Amino acid sequence: MYPPREMQTLAREMQTLVIDSPEKLRAEAARWDDLWRRSAAALPLGRAEPVAQWLEQFAPRGTTTVLALCRGETMLAGLPLVSSRVGGMLPEASLTGNEWSPCGELLVDAAADDGVFDALIAACAQLPAAWLWCGAAAIEQPQWQGWSAACRRAGAEPLIQTRYEVGRTPIGNDFEAFLRGLSRSHRQAMTKALRRLREAGHLTFRRETAPPVDAVEPLLFAGFEIEDRSWKGRAGTSVLRTPGMFGYFVRQGEELARRQSLDLSFVELDGRPIAFLYGYRGKGVLFAHKIGYDPDFAQYSPGQVLFYLLFEQLHAEQAAAAQRRPAAIGSIPGAAEPHERLVQVLDFSGPLTEATSRWRPEAYPLGKIVVAPRRLVGKAALYAYRRWWPRLSALRRLVAGNRG
Repeated sequence: MYPPREMQTLAREMQTLVIDSPEKLRAEAARWDDLWRRSAAALPLGRAEPVAQWLEQFAPRGTTTVLALCRGETMLAGLPLVSSRVGGMLPEASLTGNEWSPCGELLVDAAADDGVFDALIAACAQLPAAWLWCGAAAIEQPQWQGWSAACRRAGAEPLIQTRYEVGRTPIGNDFEAFLRGLSRSHRQAMTKALRRLREAGHLTFRRETAPPVDAVEPLLFAGFEIEDRSWKGRAGTSVLRTPGMFGYFVRQGEELARRQSLDLSFVELDGRPIAFLYGYRGKGVLFAHKIGYDPDFAQYSPGQVLFYLLFEQLHAEQAAAAQRRPAAIGSIPGAAEPHERLVQVLDFSGPLTEATSRWRPEAYPLGKIVVAPRRLVGKAALYAYRRWWPRLSALRRLVAGNRG
């Protein structure tokens, strides 16, 4: 355990920036984005502009607390946080990102040693927050392993809980071999769905990997209009029916397009879009963020057909790249350049479901990490959370079950 004086010394060894507004984060975009490139994080929404956009959309003004550690002109670590109060009383800081957009990511230089993590924890201990809440952490990734280890060295044992597993499917250069790895029933279901769609009309698959910025809004409207025709539209929870949300996704999509990271897919029947995927690429990973399909065509499994045709194209691109430069195949996804269009992994970007599990993805845990940085009130609150939250959650599930 570090004494308080030693923790303050650790924080002083590097320059600590506390960025308290989206505008100030944009002013540090060059250094922040350079850190993103050097980090293990692949999510392109971890760059400065998408985080600033998220803060403007979702964080009340005056609650931004983005920490950055620098040595000279080089940024070594960054943690975007939003301040709030639990129950209107207990101050906390939580990682940016929510169910609409996962814009929160711990960025640490991949070459950083333990001292950088220790200094980051020491800097966090200077915040007024009683605890830090990281609700969507890929807990097995190097940056979060380093974070958790630093918490323990500082005497602040983190609470780590897995929320769900996310599927990731590696992309090879042999689509037929990929299909043979799927279950027989799923292969047959896809063959049947494709045949029926082709009998029903002219089936096309369209993928936009580098759309002009001025084309993003009409493309997204066409895509989210599909979602709006589903139950989400009737419930008023679709992107188009949620105030301000379509504009937010347009701004995000335009920024991704400028970085050549936007990746949109459509399945069309006789020119009519019946399935849509909103995705984005970073360091060789394609994140499949939102998928929707027209309920009028549900009997054709359009969402699964979209993934089939997307996987087919991704494998074809890998096969073509193997002909041009064989050494590129099998390289580490995180080593790819940020603008790299060649996808090596498809990340389903959400809880592993029966539908996505049919593609036989590898699974990794996404969880929450809660830590009280050496403050009596925070540690007491964290102790109460550890002790009572599992019982309260079980009671809520029981009540919900009885109501059903």
